[in-house]
Amino acid sequence: MRLHSLFTAILLLFCGNMMAQTSIQGDVNHDGSVDISDIVAVINTIAGEATYSASADVNKDNNTDISDIVAIINIIANGGGGQGGDENAIRLSSLTRMLVDESGLTVENGSQSTVYPLTDGTSLDLTDAGAEGSVKYLDIYSGGKIVTSLTFTDVDQLTADGGKLTFTLDGEPVHMVSVSRVDSILVYDQTKEPLAYLGVLGFNQALYEKEIGVIDKNTVDAYKSFVSSLTTKYGTILYYAADNALDRLSAFDFRTPLKSVNLITFTDGLDQGSHAMNDKYETDENYLAHLKSRISSSRIAGLPLTAWSLGLRGSDVTDYSQFQSNLRSLASSESNAFEVTSMSAVNERLGSIADNIISSITTVTQKVKFTIPATGKGTKVRIVLDGKTADRSTAYIEGTYQTSDKSLHDVTLAGITSGGQSSLSLLQGTADGIFVSFTLGDISAPFTISKSNIRQYNMTSSSDTWQVNSEFNPDSDAMTETTTTYSGTAVLLLLDCSSSMSSDFSSMKSYANNFISRIANNANTVTLKRPFGQRAKEVYLACPDNNHPHAIDLGIGVYFACCNVGASSPEEFGGYYAWGETEEKDYYDWSTYIHCNGSSSSCHNLGSDISGTQYDVAHVKWGNGWRMPSYEQLGLLTSKCTSEWTSMNGVKGRKVTGPNGASIFLPAAGYRWGGNTYNVGGSGSYWSSTQYPYYSDYAYYLGFLSGNVDRYNSNRNDGQSVRPVTE
Repeated sequence: MRLHSLFTAILLLFCGNMMAQTSIQGDVNHDGSVDISDIVAVINTIAGEATYSASADVNKDNNTDISDIVAIINIIANGGGGQGGDENAIRLSSLTRMLVDESGLTVENGSQSTVYPLTDGTSLDLTDAGAEGSVKYLDIYSGGKIVTSLTFTDVDQLTADGGKLTFTLDGEPVHMVSVSRVDSILVYDQTKEPLAYLGVLGFNQALYEKEIGVIDKNTVDAYKSFVSSLTTKYGTILYYAADNALDRLSAFDFRTPLKSVNLITFTDGLDQGSHAMNDKYETDENYLAHLKSRISSSRIAGLPLTAWSLGLRGSDVTDYSQFQSNLRSLASSESNAFEVTSMSAVNERLGSIADNIISSITTVTQKVKFTIPATGKGTKVRIVLDGKTADRSTAYIEGTYQTSDKSLHDVTLAGITSGGQSSLSLLQGTADGIFVSFTLGDISAPFTISKSNIRQYNMTSSSDTWQVNSEFNPDSDAMTETTTTYSGTAVLLLLDCSSSMSSDFSSMKSYANNFISRIANNANTVTLKRPFGQRAKEVYLACPDNNHPHAIDLGIGVYFACCNVGASSPEEFGGYYAWGETEEKDYYDWSTYIHCNGSSSSCHNLGSDISGTQYDVAHVKWGNGWRMPSYEQLGLLTSKCTSEWTSMNGVKGRKVTGPNGASIFLPAAGYRWGGNTYNVGGSGSYWSSTQYPYYSDYAYYLGFLSGNVDRYNSNRNDGQSVRPVTE
């Protein structure tokens, strides 16, 4: 009892009369508040009382001990308890991260981690999540990519309701996301951890994209699988691919600071077909001049672009000077343009490029601690770091010992720096009996300091000879510590997939994957609740409720939404959008099409496929991994599915049924042209994300009448429906 009273008195003194907002978390005695009485309840439980044994495990570690008392103190200190207010509101003053999975919403609040079930009505108050004068960011990850980024100036509350997380500001919804489509919600302050980003773009007669995203040990397999899946086709739209790569780098919103941005192009031949994709540049020379200018002048995330070109001349290439010109123009300097003569040389060169990138973003700092006997005033002390004798060493710490303050003065650093400095006025020592210990940190060195190579030498004030301290034992008298940190980088890998690669193609893919692995292994890792390889969404064979949209699994490898963009049910028409536009309008023709200069001949180049870009209305409107379907994905609805003309709730359209028996309904919404809507109830027109390769003012779409369904191409300024997909 005496211990009980003393412990209670100490806690009362610490907590005072701090009261806060009501929260179930920490309310051990179930009185509706979190205060000193809950701490007493935990103490009593530790002492053996069973009254509140079920609720005394505050931090949910299956053990009731002092850590639960600390958890309550943190809740009170952070404003998480007290009387009055919404019983589900929780203040997050020191919020660091929120993670979402099947167990609920895990809130990491300083050193504490608490799981809140995502039941309807759970509400988190975010008003004081950022410290005074700072900005905190909420980055929402889905499928390994940041799909939405908010700041605490955008939102003040997060509510779970109906399977959705809703962010609000002053009571008005700002952003809504389905719980089943969230990997994690990571919370950062203004200084975010730098990350590495990677994108891959294959090219032959078309482009094949693995869009830019975070590359690390969690995501590397997805990138390598994409490269492994690439196949060859006739054509080499080299110039067009490089142009698109620059577009993608320029448009991407990098969420963390970068130190370098890199474009790496591999090709085995000359350009074939780029002028058909973009006829603005009539000759190879003009197109190359344009690319060279873009590469030299580009600023990505405020940084100059470092471009590398790597060419293995195919046996069909006879215009050698053009081949060399291509390599020089696609590099940011002539020293970055490489011609190789074998696939093994390709591997070696990709390795050296990886080394260059890794070196530019990797910082290795070391710390050395050494303990020596105290010596006389004015004695020079040299700590050798490279295992050599004092007079031969090129890496050492040297200073003059002063007995008055147990320190080394006028310190010289040879072969290393500390905090960027090669000399220090003072290195303070710590005395322990006859010994003095010194610690030098933030060391940059061209080698890893090993304890076994550390030696101590002295030179008295009356001598000019170094005397080794033979009793100095590195194993017990020295300590080393190495810390590796990574800066942010972005890499876009441009790979030739033309049929001329022949048997070399499989080697190229293998060597590209070696490169990708090296970048991933030398980058900071984003820790998510779910691994990137897992599906972060629920998929269905039919809509389970009226909270549309749902991802429907037709058994064809990609999940189609149950309704159109702009619709709230499967039979609603939704919006009509011109290709590449993200808003509806009253009039649809070339004069109102924002991606041209008033005519079909002046269409802007948005890339061969706009899926997942700022031009993708599904991606912009819905986020969370939703995107416009590609030409190939729309083709799955005709090649792997059956369809029939029918109606749903009085609306005509086509019911598409997959091989697994699941189905989606595509309403016959017609299309918009000029100021009118045509053929409503008689046809459907659904945009793909893929541009028609032969005319830049056309794009592919899925069209159907009552009797047939197929893929066609049409003017990009038509107003058509969009049915999103996700993976």
